[in-house]
Amino acid sequence: MSSSTMGSTSSSTMGSSTSGANSSSLASAAQSVNITSLVNIRLDMLSTTYRRWRRLFHVVLGRFNLRHHIDGTAPRPNDPVWIQEDLTVIMWLHATLADDLLDMVMDDDDDTTARSIWTQIGDFFLGNKASRAVQLEQELHNLEQGDLSAVAYCHRLKTLSDALADCDQPVKDRALVHQLIRGLNPKYHVLKQMLPAMPSFPTFMEARDQLIVAENTLNTSKPATPDTGLVSTEGTTDGNSNNTSQPRQDGDRGQSSSSSRGRGRGAPRGRGRGRGGGRGSGGRG
Repeated sequence: MSSSTMGSTSSSTMGSSTSGANSSSLASAAQSVNITSLVNIRLDMLSTTYRRWRRLFHVVLGRFNLRHHIDGTAPRPNDPVWIQEDLTVIMWLHATLADDLLDMVMDDDDDTTARSIWTQIGDFFLGNKASRAVQLEQELHNLEQGDLSAVAYCHRLKTLSDALADCDQPVKDRALVHQLIRGLNPKYHVLKQMLPAMPSFPTFMEARDQLIVAENTLNTSKPATPDTGLVSTEGTTDGNSNNTSQPRQDGDRGQSSSSSRGRGRGAPRGRGRGRGGGRGSGGRG
């Protein structure tokens, strides 16, 4: 065997070994992942967040080089490493599904693969697109802001819009803005008139920003609620000082009258006693 052939064979073997080591390393790392911290959506049968869940899952699977377990490329059912990887993906899928949906897509078959579960989840949310689109359109049309914050209201609108896109019924941006305006809380009546009258009709994100600004302005312009405790305390203090001062005035007047009467009656007696005392003393002397 020539030296070049040996070198080529050696390089190929080393490359295969390195690839196998990397795959094994990623598989080991994947087993310790807390998937719910990376895919923070729990799908149930009524969820409208399937599109976002699917995107997040694609990102995580790509990070650990596991996408081939859901797209069906290069299955290796007899390879122990591949089997471990597939079981890891199955556990991840189960961890992000609510019980009702899990019961719908889970099989008792021991040969169930991550791809089969992934496909059933997709079929559940996208299989009956026509009827699901009708339901979502009705929900979008009836959506009103009510007590929702600006952020929560816009998020709900966008979620329903994405779900309709998954059902091949995409909502145009302008139509979504019209729905945002139509469902606004009456306290934003000024914004309701202003948005359609803008020189350039706003995009959904621009309308969302305007709503957030209006919400912040409304919240900061509300008059401060008076401190009832302080008012009560001040009222009590004033009342006490009035009540206290009045008796003092009456008392002062009473003391003054007494003193005057005392001085009026007592002065002659004092003078009489003084004079009498003096005369008596002088007379007896």
